[in-house]
Amino acid sequence: MILVDWNLDVVHIAAQPFTIDFPVGHELDSHTPDFVLITRTGGVVVVDVKWHTAAETADVLRRHAVVDKVLASAGIQHAVWVGAPQVITSNLALFASARVPEPTLAIIGPEVLKAARSGARVGEVVNQAAEFLQVPAPVVLVVLRRLLWDHELTIDLSRPFDTETILL
Repeated sequence: MILVDWNLDVVHIAAQPFTIDFPVGHELDSHTPDFVLITRTGGVVVVDVKWHTAAETADVLRRHAVVDKVLASAGIQHAVWVGAPQVITSNLALFASARVPEPTLAIIGPEVLKAARSGARVGEVVNQAAEFLQVPAPVVLVVLRRLLWDHELTIDLSRPFDTETILL
């Protein structure tokens, strides 16, 4: 769910928020979704998480078709999440782990943003800001990762992040 956490349009996440109980004799007894997301515009999205292989079985497809219909009748969107490429979630986990004290971010962040330009390699930006500020490059790199998490810089998330990564 790190993708959801990073998504600026999602303002609230709740795990297993409710159970839908179906009437006696219905083909389903009950269904408890994995997550509910509330969007910035007030939209509600119910998410069920499945392994890719399990999401395509006849039973799961039938179950989620019923759940989708019930939720749609209440104006609620429904999605079955089967995951994201490992490289994307690994990149986002790396950015999310960039713990930077606010005073450090306030000093180093603006210099990283000044050095950053579309097409620049991460290593170039880090070295330029580190040299200007006279701070160790690894410290600047953590700040750059935080700026990526905060959506102040962007990269192609489908490629592994390293010092050769190109800023967009």
